[in-house]
Amino acid sequence: VTAHAVKGVDCTQSRVYILYRFIAYLLAEDLISSMDSSKKRFVAIS
Repeated sequence: VTAHAVKGVDCTQSRVYILYRFIAYLLAEDLISSMDSSKKRFVAIS
C-alpha cells in the first residue's frame, strides 16, 4: 500500500513537472518571438 501511494505521488509530481516545463516553454517561445519582432522593429527604425 505504501509503495503504491509513493508511486502515485511520484506520477503526479512528474505530471506537474511536465506541465510546468510546457508552460515555461510556451512563455519562452512568446518572449523570443516578441524579442524578435522588437528587434525587427528596431532595425526598421534605424
